[in-house]
Amino acid sequence: MLSAFYRTHKPELVVIVSPRVSGIRADQIISRLPFSSSHRVEARGFAGALADQIREPWLLAGDFNAVLDGSDRKDRFGRPDISSKAFQECVHSASLVDLGFVGGRFTWKGGGYHARLDRFFCNDGWRVLFPEASVFHMPFTCSDHRPILLKQGSQPPPHE
Repeated sequence: MLSAFYRTHKPELVVIVSPRVSGIRADQIISRLPFSSSHRVEARGFAGALADQIREPWLLAGDFNAVLDGSDRKDRFGRPDISSKAFQECVHSASLVDLGFVGGRFTWKGGGYHARLDRFFCNDGWRVLFPEASVFHMPFTCSDHRPILLKQGSQPPPHE
């Protein structure tokens, strides 16, 4: 699946976020990918907001396992779920800008739920440098998470 995505979209950078894979298992997965170089960062628990310590433009992407708004999560009957107040407060206190998205609303599905757990955030400085950047939620494939593509410009990516 990742190989086909790479061939179709030719990204300059690929980021795989998996909070439940680390160490030797992560190295095994990386070794099977079609990339000539890689860098792995081990999770270190839940870090506090670092926004006030970073002065340069920056981008943050990940599977946050939380929703900002009740409409970002639906159960199997289509009912909205409650939002994460702690996540909302973190986003607000760090002055994060949600880059939004084009495509299907939910980035994860499982156990009768659908949710938008995966997001791109940035600070104002990054948004000023890349005002045309767009986030595309790609179709679900073999994972319970959608691949997400960040592109410079609003032109939709080709279909796989």
